[in-house]
Amino acid sequence: YVTKEMNRAINQLAGTGLFDESNFWTQNFITQLISTTTAASKIAVVPLSIAAYPTQLFGNMFMVASMGMNPFKNYGKNFMIAISDLNSKNFREGKFFGFKTKLTLSEMKRLKELDLIDKGVSASDIREGLNKGFLGKFTGKLFEPLQKIYNVFDTAQRLSVFDSYKEVVRKGLSPEDYAKLSKEQIEEIAAELTNSTYQNYGRINPALRYL
Repeated sequence: YVTKEMNRAINQLAGTGLFDESNFWTQNFITQLISTTTAASKIAVVPLSIAAYPTQLFGNMFMVASMGMNPFKNYGKNFMIAISDLNSKNFREGKFFGFKTKLTLSEMKRLKELDLIDKGVSASDIREGLNKGFLGKFTGKLFEPLQKIYNVFDTAQRLSVFDSYKEVVRKGLSPEDYAKLSKEQIEEIAAELTNSTYQNYGRINPALRYL
């Protein structure tokens, strides 16, 4: 039992939606907290662990070999492309950390349009977790270089698969049909095959990402 005045005050407070908003902010706080702490723990276990790098390197190679492809196909060139993404802000056509390279900005842009650069599952999962957590933009930018470094082996291997699929397209079509395709069309077909068969965070079901 409460007085009429107290009952009126409670009704007025409830009518403002304060209780609903409090529940919303509490839920949002807990979600951000879990997202940030989970991403931070993954950073400690994966990008900050030296042992994780050779594991990814050889794991990716064995996976590609199990697909019936040569994991070493153009690997040296593709590894340099993957590393060049670390220097993207200072990247200039014909230059790479002071060294000359045949890769151009337009070619790098094209590879990113095809979703072939920096799409590793582990690092992308960490990136999304940080963006959804506290100070998402700040923490995301803070750890972005580390995530890109960890994705180097993944990107290099992904590009090797991409090169293999371009060869598959060439051999799978008759010379007449192949000649009808433009370079861009061949790249799009090979990229779609790559992203559909090689691990890609963007292709994971959102429900599974949440888990």
